[in-house]
Amino acid sequence: MNTQKSGKDKYLKFWEYKRLLRVRGIEDIETEIELKLVDLEKLIDEAQSFHEACQELYLVYPIVREHLKLSNKCLVCLDLKKYYIPNMLFFKNVVSSSGRQSRKKFFKWADISTALDNTNASLDERLLHMKIYFDCRQYYSRGRQIAGDLAELFSMKEVFEEILKVENLERKNLPSNIMVK
Repeated sequence: MNTQKSGKDKYLKFWEYKRLLRVRGIEDIETEIELKLVDLEKLIDEAQSFHEACQELYLVYPIVREHLKLSNKCLVCLDLKKYYIPNMLFFKNVVSSSGRQSRKKFFKWADISTALDNTNASLDERLLHMKIYFDCRQYYSRGRQIAGDLAELFSMKEVFEEILKVENLERKNLPSNIMVK
């Protein structure tokens, strides 16, 4: 009995396995990275526009815009001045007993609510602050989500590059089904 397979059947046929069809190729991952970077740029632009629009409103407590650094080790290759997580917070200026002025930032809604109570803010002012606070948190959450997705994609890209390095292969020598889905 001959147990050896013929030459044609020795190789794995990716297209015959549904689970393998779901696996992305490296070029698909690189395309997805580019799309996520565009999404992050759009989010940063939207947050900038939102912040500028809020500056024109008469708020009891204005908002300040911060740039939170992308802290994942997979994202160190990105320009951190261009790509960041937008974060906007309410603040008030506080003068210390020595006459030094500083900003007190409000991170939680309970703190903002208490501060609005102290200023006898009207219901309209309170509702406006609620809406702005919720929108600020959404920009922050969306930025964190995109940053997490980018970290995963860059991690997969690093794994692929490591495989090529260990196997001493070049991209141009790989079959197309590994490069694209």
